[in-house]
Amino acid sequence: MNMNSWSTFSSLIALFCMVVIAIVQECEADKTDEILQNEIDFKNQPRTVTIPKDKSDGCPQASFRFPYENRLGDFVRVMEPIPQLSEFTVCFEFTKSKRPIDAVINYASDIHATYTNDYLIDFRFDKMCIQINNGYSCIASTFHANKKYHICIATFAASTVKSYVFVDSILKHIVYQHDHTGPIAGNGMFFVGSDQHTVGRQFNTEWIYHGTMSNVRLWRRILDMKEIELSYQDPCFCPPGYLFAVSLRNVELFGAASPIFTEQCTGSE
Repeated sequence: MNMNSWSTFSSLIALFCMVVIAIVQECEADKTDEILQNEIDFKNQPRTVTIPKDKSDGCPQASFRFPYENRLGDFVRVMEPIPQLSEFTVCFEFTKSKRPIDAVINYASDIHATYTNDYLIDFRFDKMCIQINNGYSCIASTFHANKKYHICIATFAASTVKSYVFVDSILKHIVYQHDHTGPIAGNGMFFVGSDQHTVGRQFNTEWIYHGTMSNVRLWRRILDMKEIELSYQDPCFCPPGYLFAVSLRNVELFGAASPIFTEQCTGSE
């Protein structure tokens, strides 16, 4: 090979290497962009997800993961208007963690006031507690760690607050609260995975949820036992009159809370 041929060959090799390096760098840049796009937002800024509009009238299924045991600020905020509630039913599926307390659902009509919990559900080692208008009642009910449960709580918020607690579609408890009565105030904020006291302020890490929660739904009426049983058997079954189903369409995600499953259920109410 003469000098000119060798020079031409070397130039081609150099050009080939430059092309390969450029391709690799572009791939790495794409990978970096992908990582940044999927990076968990630990600055506690809300994240929303754009998905196609559900073509059915049924309740969509959705599951959310809360991966940490001791972090404030990991929660899901539901972006739906809440009317005054004199009777309502909330249903959800959750796995109990090994933590002392799991605060799973919280509604607050005034997030700036002290003792803001108009409605709070939390689980202990050997009991479930319900707070309504600052009245707090606990019932002995063992929930085993890492086991999935389907919970429906139907509440009459009248002169005496009365809640019917269904576990896996079976009526387990009737909870009475006499000290704090009356309807649940409207125009507040509905949260999943955290006690309202921890939102935007320092409180403590006891009142957070660690685990997965699915199919959180709220009705502005009392579901009957057959509707609760069918909801337990079929997550896509949607009794009429629900205010909302927590899905990617109507939430803001904070901290490390993230969706792990969603399905646009077909069918209708």
